[in-house]
Amino acid sequence: MSFDAVYDLLRITEYTAKKMLRSSNIPTKYSYASILVLLYLVFALFLPLDNAFFYLITLLSGFIGSTILTIYLIMGVYLFDQHLELTKYYYLNLRDLLKNIKNEKELENLNSAIEKLLLIDKIGIEYSPVTVIPAYTSLLLLHDKVYMFLFLAIYMIVCSLVVREIIIRYNEHVEKENMIEKELSKITSSQAKDYDTLPYCKIGWIILLMITFSVVLIYVINKVFKGINEHLAIHRSNYEYVKKYVVKITHINY
Repeated sequence: MSFDAVYDLLRITEYTAKKMLRSSNIPTKYSYASILVLLYLVFALFLPLDNAFFYLITLLSGFIGSTILTIYLIMGVYLFDQHLELTKYYYLNLRDLLKNIKNEKELENLNSAIEKLLLIDKIGIEYSPVTVIPAYTSLLLLHDKVYMFLFLAIYMIVCSLVVREIIIRYNEHVEKENMIEKELSKITSSQAKDYDTLPYCKIGWIILLMITFSVVLIYVINKVFKGINEHLAIHRSNYEYVKKYVVKITHINY
C-alpha cells in the first residue's frame, strides 16, 4: 500500500464527493405558475377570443405556463444527468482508492456493481428545449380550437414521457447504487442506508400527468427534485462511513 497514492486518491474522492453532494437549491415555488397551462386551455375553449383583452390573457397564460413548465422540465433532466455523471466518477474514484487497501478478490463484486452503474446513459439536456415547440404551436393556432387542443395535448404527452424517462433512469441508477453500497458495507464492515426509488412511473401516473394539463405534472417534477436532495443526504451519510474506514485503516491524518 502506497501512503502517498492513498492520500492523493482520498483527496480526489473527497473532491468528487463534495461536488456530488452539493444540493440543487432549485426554487420550486415558481414552478406552480405552470398551472397557467390548464387556465390557458380553459380560457381558449370558453372565452370569446375575438375580444382583445381575453385573447391577450389567454395567450399570456399559455406562453408563461408552458415556458415555466419546460424550464423546470429541463432542470429536472439536467439535475439527473449531472448527478448520474458525478456518481460514476465518485464510485470509480472510490474503487481506485480501495484497490490500494484491499486485494482484487475482495473487490470483485464491487467492480461488477460499478460496471452496471456505468452502463446507464444520461438523458441529454441538449434536446429538452424542443419539448416546448408543440405548446408554442398551440398558441399560434389559438383561433382553431381543434388544432390548438391537439398541439397542447401533444405537448403534455411529450412532457409526461420526459418525466417518466427521468424517473425510470433515476430508479435504475438507485437500484445499482444500492448494490454498490451493499458491497461497500461488506468491505468496510458498516451499515449503509438504502436509497429510495420514486413511485411515479407506472402507467396510471403517466395518464394522470397527461390529462391534468400540468397540475399533477409539476407536482411530480417537484417530487423528483425533493427525492434527489433526499438521495444526496443519504449519499453524504454513506460516504462518511467509507471515509472513516479508509482513514482508520490507513492512519491518514485527514
